[in-house]
Amino acid sequence: MTLAICIKCGSRKISACSQCDICGHRSVDVEDLARSMYLSDNCQPPKELKDASRQIKQGNFTFEDRHVARIVAELQEQAALVERLRHSKPFGLPLFLRAMLLVVLITWLILMLWRTLTEP
Repeated sequence: MTLAICIKCGSRKISACSQCDICGHRSVDVEDLARSMYLSDNCQPPKELKDASRQIKQGNFTFEDRHVARIVAELQEQAALVERLRHSKPFGLPLFLRAMLLVVLITWLILMLWRTLTEP
């Protein structure tokens, strides 16, 4: 699983190209995509990502321009990839279905526990 940090609010998200669940930001221009990729575990170790998250939340994080510029150059060479990233939709179940799945799982666990406790 990929780990990334939102470039706007510093929250964790599942990938560099996904929308932030906290602030709703989603990178669509090349520079923001590059910054998002820079703040992912593909480019940074987990400790660096944790520090970046804290600094973004405090409002004092700055990107290393030379690293972001390198990623921008790579993205500009791959226009088709950038378009796919801009229009990709993350897999996810709607909130209602997630809640229903949770209810079914809890019900199943309760039934299994009851069955175990009531068997002679």
